[in-house]
Amino acid sequence: MEKADNDGATLAWFGQKRVAEKVTFDKTFDPLDDSVFTPVEEIISSIQEEVTYYQKFLEAFFQNFEKMMEADESVASDIKSMKEVVGGI
Repeated sequence: MEKADNDGATLAWFGQKRVAEKVTFDKTFDPLDDSVFTPVEEIISSIQEEVTYYQKFLEAFFQNFEKMMEADESVASDIKSMKEVVGGI
């Protein structure tokens, strides 16, 4: 669309300029295909179950990560102690 001299809009169509007088929107929707059968409530429930699963997964991950870091610090401390006993490596 481009601006016309009379503050209207013109459409270039097959090399001719035509003035757009109105725009009509179709408010109807085509019926849903028969393959769409899962109710929205089931979809929402499924998403909520996934969110709960991943929340529990993240909680367990961070608990294990903290334990792993504690073990890493313990090993690092043991190595430092061994260096001191042996006289440095």
